Amino acid sequence: MRIKAGVLQTGSFDINVTAGHASGSVWAVYKDLTIAAINKRTGSEKGTFDVIASFVANNTRIRTNNMPGNSGSMKVGTVKYTRQRDDPFFRFAWFALRSGVGDVVGF
Repeated sequence: MRIKAGVLQTGSFDINVTAGHASGSVWAVYKDLTIAAINKRTGSEKGTFDVIASFVANNTRIRTNNMPGNSGSMKVGTVKYTRQRDDPFFRFAWFALRSGVGDVVGF
């Protein structure tokens, strides 16, 4: 998935790492989020399946708004990621953070 558009008002994270396992929380206040499904091989979002998957995700699956006072409560993401043997530092850090962002957004 690729984030296409939206307004991020604020975001923060608190991640702890112990013995290669990252855990923590991600907070994000955003609105009007849209995403696009991308083909892992080509990086394109223009394939028929990608367009259909994007439509379904944007209209049913993802949390398009995460604002205080929004109907329902504001979602806080949970970080859960274990370092793979060949993960360099920045990949490990990004995948850990991405796990929490995905939890907030819903993908």
